[in-house]
Amino acid sequence: MFTQRLLKMVNFIASISTKTAFASHIIFSIAHPQRIATLLSILILGNPSMKMLVIKILEHLIMILPPDLFEESVTLITSNDSRSYPAHLLDKVKTKCKIGGSNKFTRLLFNYLVSIRNKIWARKFESKGMYGVSTALVVLLRKMFETTVWRYLHE
Repeated sequence: MFTQRLLKMVNFIASISTKTAFASHIIFSIAHPQRIATLLSILILGNPSMKMLVIKILEHLIMILPPDLFEESVTLITSNDSRSYPAHLLDKVKTKCKIGGSNKFTRLLFNYLVSIRNKIWARKFESKGMYGVSTALVVLLRKMFETTVWRYLHE
C-alpha cells in the first residue's frame, strides 16, 4: 500500500517535470542508477498495478534523463546474481529480433515483453492485468524509439 502511494507520488513529480522547466530539477533527485534499478526491480517483480505505475514513471524519465543512467541501472540489477530473474531476462531470453542490440535497458524491456507474452499465450500466467502491462511496455518502447536520443542509440 505504501509502495503504491510512493510510486504515485513519483509518477506525479515525473509528469510535472516533463511539462515545466521549473520542476525538472526535482526529477534529478530520482536520477540515480540505484533508484532507477529499484524501479526496474519493481517492474519485473511487482504486481500488475505497480508495474503499470513504474512504466508510467519510466515514460517520463526517458524524456528527461540520459540513456547512460538506465544502462548503469540494468548493470546494477543484473550484476548482483547471475541466476536472478533480471539477469535471466537480459542474457537467456533469445529472440530473432535484434531490438536493444548493445543497449541493455532496451534489451531488458524487450525481453521482458517477450517473456510476458510467451507466458500469456502459453497459459502459464494466471495474473489479471499482465496483458495490460505488456501493452504498456509496447507503448514505452515505442516512445523510446520516437525520442531522438534513444533512436540514435539503435541506428
